[in-house]
Amino acid sequence: MSLQTHKEVINLRSKQEGYQIIEYIEEPAQSAYKKKSLQRKGMQELLSKAMDSKLNIQTIFFYDESRVSRQFEILF
Repeated sequence: MSLQTHKEVINLRSKQEGYQIIEYIEEPAQSAYKKKSLQRKGMQELLSKAMDSKLNIQTIFFYDESRVSRQFEILF
């Protein structure tokens, strides 16, 4: 699917849940099997912003959870 389709789905869901998207973080398509999510620049940017208390991020939307990673790690 195209990036535009992903954005449309995310916008529809966010509106249904009462949110407004203020920023998209995009990265080139990569296999979620071959590259761990924390090695991807887009995910590193997202994690950095999500952990920044000054930004007060309340919700993060993904097109599909499989877009995040197919390799799960425990971060403790």
